[in-house]
Parts: sequence; C-alpha cells; structure tokens
Amino acid sequence: MAGLLVAALRPGPPVAAQTAPAAVSVTVMRQRPTVELGGTADLRLRIQGPIGLGDGLEVQVVAHPRVDSFEALIESIATTDIEGFKDSVEFELASLQRYADGDVAVDVDLQEIDGGFDFQKLNIQVAGVYPIEIVVRDAREDDLAQTISWLVVTEPETEPSIRMNAIWVAPSDVLVERDGVSPNADFLTSTAAGGALHGFAERLHTTRLPVALALSPAAIDTWARATSLDPDSATSFSRLETGLAEGRFSVLPQPYAEIDGPSVEAGDLGSRVPDSFVDGAQTLQEVIAVRPQPSTVYAPTLDTASAERLGATFAYQLVVEPAAIRPSPPTGTFTLQAGERDFAATVVRHDLATLVAPNSGRGTANASESRRLQQLFAFLALEADVDPDRPHTVVIGNDFDRDLFRRLERSLNDQSLIDFVPLDEAFVEPPPTPIFTLAPAATAAPMITPLEVFEIERQIDAFVAFVGTEHPAVLAAEANLRLVLARDLPVAELRDRLDDLDRAIAGFVGGIGTESKHVTLTDRRSEVPLSFRNDTGREVEVRVRLSSQKLVFPDGPERVITLPPGRNTQAAFLVEARASGTFPLEVAITSVDRSLAVGSPTQITVQSAVFGSAGTWLTVGALVFLALWWAHHIWRSRRVRPAAS
Repeated sequence: MAGLLVAALRPGPPVAAQTAPAAVSVTVMRQRPTVELGGTADLRLRIQGPIGLGDGLEVQVVAHPRVDSFEALIESIATTDIEGFKDSVEFELASLQRYADGDVAVDVDLQEIDGGFDFQKLNIQVAGVYPIEIVVRDAREDDLAQTISWLVVTEPETEPSIRMNAIWVAPSDVLVERDGVSPNADFLTSTAAGGALHGFAERLHTTRLPVALALSPAAIDTWARATSLDPDSATSFSRLETGLAEGRFSVLPQPYAEIDGPSVEAGDLGSRVPDSFVDGAQTLQEVIAVRPQPSTVYAPTLDTASAERLGATFAYQLVVEPAAIRPSPPTGTFTLQAGERDFAATVVRHDLATLVAPNSGRGTANASESRRLQQLFAFLALEADVDPDRPHTVVIGNDFDRDLFRRLERSLNDQSLIDFVPLDEAFVEPPPTPIFTLAPAATAAPMITPLEVFEIERQIDAFVAFVGTEHPAVLAAEANLRLVLARDLPVAELRDRLDDLDRAIAGFVGGIGTESKHVTLTDRRSEVPLSFRNDTGREVEVRVRLSSQKLVFPDGPERVITLPPGRNTQAAFLVEARASGTFPLEVAITSVDRSLAVGSPTQITVQSAVFGSAGTWLTVGALVFLALWWAHHIWRSRRVRPAAS
C-alpha cells in the first residue's frame, strides 16, 4: 500500500532510500505515559512514505539529558534540535513487530538498576523527564524523518505523586423556542449523533474518572422534554441517565441557566441568584434524580459582589479563574476574601488543559494525541518535584479533546504519576495565608431591569386570576422568567419573548367589555341596566366599579360579576341622583384582585329629571319661607287699616 508501511511487504537486500526526507514521516501513535527505572517504554510508531522493508531502514531512539525546569521542557517542545546527548539505541525496521494496519512496535528497554551494562538498553538510571528523538534513517544513515517525545521515568513501585481533579462542564446553550421550554432544531441536533450533548452523554457513560459535573439544569430540563419528541434525544438522554445512575460523579450546584455573576450584580438582579440556584437544584433532582453538593461552586465569572452573594447563600469553597485573583494566586488551595466573606479557593489550571488541547503542536507540525499526552505527563512530573501536594484542577469543556481524555483515562491504569481524586479533596487542608482578593470584573451590556421583571411577575399573577395557571401564555412567561439571568440569551430576544404576555393579555381582555349608552332616571333612586360581553371562550369573573360626581351608590360602587362565555350578561346597579341634568357615569372593569384593567373605562350618559334629596329640602324650605313672609305681610296690612280710619 503506497504511503503506509504494511506487514505484507517482503524484506530484501539493503538499498539506499531514493526519496527526499520530506516524503517520509514518523508519528508516535501510542506510548506508555510513564516507565519505571529498569522497565520498558513501549512505542507504537506510524511510518509513512514510499518505503519498503527491504530498504535497509532503521529506527534510532536518542535520549537527551534530563530536563530539570519548565523552561527546558518548553524548549524541548518547541524545537526539533535538542542540545545534549545521553544515549541511543537502534532497531532494524525489518526486524520490528508490526500491527495489522502497518504501525511498528518499538520496545525501548532501560538499563537495569545495579545490573550489567547492555548496549541495547538506554542508559537511564535516574528518575525524571528525558526528551527523546525518534529518527528513521536509511542505509547511508541519512535522516528521513524525525519526531520528539518524552520519557517520564519514575521510581519503581512509587505512589502517585500528582493529585488532579476535573470539572466537566456540560453544554449549556439556551436552545428553546419562544415558549421557553420546547427544544428548538439546534437543540435536537445537539442530542443526535455528532452533537455536543450526545457526545457528552456517551463520554459520561464510559468514563471512570471521579470528575465533578457542572450540568446545566436548563439544558437537562429541555433534554427531558425532547425525549417525547425525538428518538435521538430519547436515546442520548437514556445514556446520560445510565451514566449518572452509577454514582461515580459529584454534581456541582448551578443556576437554572448559566449566568455572568458580575453583570447580574451590576444590573441589580443579584437578589434573584439564590432562587436560580434553588431552581437549578430542584430541576436536576426532579428530572434526573441528582442532588447537587452545595458546598463548592465553579464560578467562571466572579467579582466581590457576586462572590458575597454566593457566600451569603450556601457556598464556602470556590473554583475560580486565575485572572480573577490578585495578586497572582498559587496553584493550590488558598484563602479568598470577598467583602465580609472568606472562601477556600483554588484556580483552574488552563496551562494543563492547553497542553492536551487540539492542535497544541507547540511550534511543530506533529501534534498527535500521544505527543500531547506525553507533554502533559512531562509537565506534571516536573511539578511533582516542586510540590507534590498541590491539587491541580482542570476544566473539561466542549472544546476539550475527548479522545485524548479517553487516552488519559486508559493511561492511568499503568502509571504511578497521577491520581485523579474527587474535587472536594482539593479542599481538605485548611487554606493558607496570605489572603487573596478578587479583581474588578468586566460586565456585559445592560440586562433586563428589576422593574421590568417585577412588572412581568405582577402581570402573570393578574392574568392567572382570569385564566388559571395552565394557560399557554402564563406558562411561557414563567418559563422565560427562569431564563432572565441567562448569559447566552440576548436581552432584546428575552424582552420580545416576555412581550408575548402583553399581547396575550391584550387579546384576551379585548373580548370583555360593556357598551356606552344613554340612561334616563325617572326617580331619585333607580337602577341602571348594563350589558357585559364575554368573547374569550371561557367563563371569567370581573370586578365592575362605577363612579360619578352626581350619583351615589346605595349598594356600593363595586360588584364582582361572573360572565359566561359567548353571550351578553345583564346586570342592574342601584344609583341615587344627587342633582338633575345630564352627567357621565364611568364603568371600569378589572380583574377581581384589581391588578389588571380590562380596557379603558366606558362612559354612560345619565339624564336625571328629578331632584336629589338636598335639592328637595332646599325647595321646600324656600316655599315655607315665602309662605311665612306672605302671611306676615298680610297680617301687618290688616292691622294698619283700622288705625287709619
């Protein structure tokens, strides 16, 4: 097969290679991460190019002096020309065992401790990190291809010297329709083969490391809803449940939807954070029967105000980003002070994640999984010499190389360098001094305001009085309010979603009302007949309030009326006129609790042809006064006439 060394090629007499060095490549496909002194470093190499087993090729493994600093390690990663020479061994390519796909097995033995010297073994008798060159050479000893790896040599039968813990962050994008709960097309794609959530469920199902999970309650909630809509979602969700049921993982507390703590506090919505964490915990418990451990929080974004908020509720251990801490924090546990709160804290080791990130070739074209894995082990071996007791926390996100993580899991079965431990073990020891603080954090664009949130909540309560708690508009508004702190949901989109409640209310109450009319009162106390329509399609209760400056209401100005659907309802209201003439009577309709107005008040024109009580007494009084005056006048007139005669 052209381009790949295969077992079917038959060896022939040694001949010089006829190809340019650039046409041949060598890649380390697998390597035991560590090897004990006196042990064997087994390599699996892939040699590609137009070569055959009869070309007289050999594989040379060159060991360079032990590196004793991070600077030296980085230099060996970034170069193809390492200074210094310690020892080398050579292997005839034709004599090496091969795999079915053509890969070559190279077993590199180390000199036995206190044993006789063997030229076929590398002379390495001190534990440490050794850069090695792997060179493919032709019969003339010209180099055709070369790559670099590292031997991490440990003492025999030693206990792991590096403690690591991992936080696995599940995909958390808000991918729901306008109703706040229904999965959209992007979400369904994510749960199908090749999608982010599908991949997360598969890896969770197979991993054996005691990782801490940062699950998105909103995503889990949506995922569970999707199971009844989409077979792929149901399959991947089942894998998720199976993986969680085995109890290998701890689950960190999370708000219902991922938040940006500093932006939430800057927007005066911090008081909603505790409720969002409670909502998240209840969701995980109800949907996947998982109870988060409340003591430790992973906070990708944090400032003093948002940290104080967490401390005032439940958290006393934090995993934070190193850039958020001042001065520059240590890699172990330390005391973090935020206002009046003190936390035991540790920082995320992004440098470790970078070593095993995809395409981390570190200046070279060869970035195989094995090479990156050896970089990580070499780095950790040097750290073990500096301070073996420091825990190292890495975060596994969507961009983490999951295939490499699988390789890391497998490698832990046969090496004595790394011990993966639960996250809580990073906080076993009391945090040391000095005290570290949080740097000011950048905040995002203005969020929805607390006043807007309060108004939506008020509208929901008022609308529930009309339509109950199961109305689609109520359910959608409540669901979208759960996303009010979500960092990934644009404010304009959230406002537009919440405005759906206004539109639903306006459309509903538009079906309720009364007509403007003209009413004539023929008596001082009369009944005003009113007709109310209800075109909402359901029975509703409303509160009717009457008001007028020229009328009083003996039975009170308000009454609660039940309006059956689809027909007009007649109701008569007792009024008492205070004056004659023509004047307005306003009829206002609201919800029973008065919190929601049903349209604008309707004006009824009232014409009164009778007096009110006050007018009657004034008229009677005037007539009596006039009668008395005339009687007195007549009496005086009769007395005056006889005297004159």
